Amino acid sequence: MKKLVLVFGTFDGLHAGHLFFLKQAKREGDMLFVSVARDEHVWILKQKKPKFNEQKRLQTVRSIPFVEHAQFSDQVLGSYSVFENVNPDVIVFGFDQQQLKASVEKWMNEHRRSIRTKMIGQKENFSN
Repeated sequence: MKKLVLVFGTFDGLHAGHLFFLKQAKREGDMLFVSVARDEHVWILKQKKPKFNEQKRLQTVRSIPFVEHAQFSDQVLGSYSVFENVNPDVIVFGFDQQQLKASVEKWMNEHRRSIRTKMIGQKENFSN
């Protein structure tokens, strides 16, 4: 059975740091699934409007050859229905996703789910 890796991100203007993160995440399994943030969530979480709309950001992520599947994040922020749809073996977080990791861990505790998580990357390894 193939090992599924799930990552989350905005991917607003795909750059070398994003590609580094996605490649590192892909090394954790056989198939890479990407959950792309919705425009309204970017505003809520980052207090800014994304440069590219969610359709363009999703299309860009889907064009990456080693990404097996990309979809929008849940309509309701923090609901994590993506876990039921994807059923990941591991969730990989980037160096700047500590808040997301804490939110996912809280959800897992509340729902009695256990999914392996891993933080990767260091800020100095990424370029803007």
